Amino acid sequence: MKSFATGAADATEDPREAQLHDGHVLPLMNVVRDLRAQGLIVPNVDPNDGGMNARVLVLLETPGPKAVASGFVSRDNPDPTARNLGLVLDEAGLLRSDVVIWNVVA
Repeated sequence: MKSFATGAADATEDPREAQLHDGHVLPLMNVVRDLRAQGLIVPNVDPNDGGMNARVLVLLETPGPKAVASGFVSRDNPDPTARNLGLVLDEAGLLRSDVVIWNVVA
């Protein structure tokens, strides 16, 4: 996986990395790259979610430790917040394609 802060690769490449240039997430990833160029720590958007085609934006406060470790802000991260978020979105009947998850960037 690449470190989202440094861009350095390690031995466990995440398959989502290859999807970060897909049309539905490319404009968001361009914003992410611009923010990183300013020295901000910003995780990748999850290309398994709706990206620019989403009808719901879920805005989280800050990247948690699992987002930092995975390089993605995602309901797939192995932590209670991601698990609970996934449960709530499922209960609301929202498909992954309906949602994009983002963090406040300060």
